[in-house]
Amino acid sequence: MEKSNLKGLLIIILIIAVGFVVYVTATPSEGKVLRVSGHEDWPPIMFHDGHGSIKGIGSEFVKGALESLDYDAEFKYEGSWDEVQKKASEGRVDVIVALYETKERQRYLLFSDPYVEDPISVFFANKTGTFDYSQKERLINKTGIVTKGDSYGELDQYIKDQLTVIVADNPEEAKEMLLQEKGDYFLYTTYGGTEKLFKNEIQEGIIEHSVIGGELFCIGVSRKTPDAEKIVTGLNKYIKEKSMLT
Repeated sequence: MEKSNLKGLLIIILIIAVGFVVYVTATPSEGKVLRVSGHEDWPPIMFHDGHGSIKGIGSEFVKGALESLDYDAEFKYEGSWDEVQKKASEGRVDVIVALYETKERQRYLLFSDPYVEDPISVFFANKTGTFDYSQKERLINKTGIVTKGDSYGELDQYIKDQLTVIVADNPEEAKEMLLQEKGDYFLYTTYGGTEKLFKNEIQEGIIEHSVIGGELFCIGVSRKTPDAEKIVTGLNKYIKEKSMLT
């Protein structure tokens, strides 16, 4: 075979090989296992199961959404809520099961459309009878408890500008602080607070709660995850068909 023909054949083989590599790498779901995590104690949407996994109805929804996109996913406990968000900003977590969309988080996450509602309650000790905390203005001049790294959606700016709050590392610490009267109230998810954190105290009449607001949970995808925009587009299609919003 002449050198010119051999050279041409080698170029064709190289083009085919490169094209094959490009095709393989352009197929995001092949061989890619997404690292998914979430809040360690925000039931029933997401919570640490005590065995290294993040479970909950939000996790099941996200699992179904990713499977519809042909992605495999590992739902792992990745530490505190702050740590999960930090790992997502660094690309060490690909997907966060559920969180509120904020300007700060938009720096390192792409957000899906909302898929489930999350009401927020004020939990307070019943010392002198029921007190109506259903209006945020009633929290002024009282000391509130919030958990580290959490967002309360539309309430965030109001908390910053108008309220006095102390920060607990986790919900269990916040509960103890409230029961020990280190704060007048605790802001927390209505579902998790009534069904898990304060269930016994509510039944005994020690703790009461008033729903003060609510936000919509989205799925967060790290901007450092390959094909993040395509993943969000696929998630939105699934959400449109299967959303838990009524």
